[in-house]
Amino acid sequence: VNKNVEAKSIVDIAFQTNQEIIDNIYIFDVYEGEGVPDGKKSIAISVTLQPRDKTLKDSEIDLIVKKIVDNVAEKTGAILREK
Repeated sequence: VNKNVEAKSIVDIAFQTNQEIIDNIYIFDVYEGEGVPDGKKSIAISVTLQPRDKTLKDSEIDLIVKKIVDNVAEKTGAILREK
């Protein structure tokens, strides 16, 4: 993501994706340096899902994760780093 994007905005966007299921989101790493292009930073978040009425299937979790990534990307211009 661009350096000027605040980590809190990523948390807020991610939480808005599905407030009913997302229990907690926290930032566990912010990195600038080798492997990250100039003018960019890497922000890693952890998302805890806590459905109240059922156990989620893997496919449902994958869909929620995809929606979070898509929403953050759309609203901040962020991209996922390659592993």
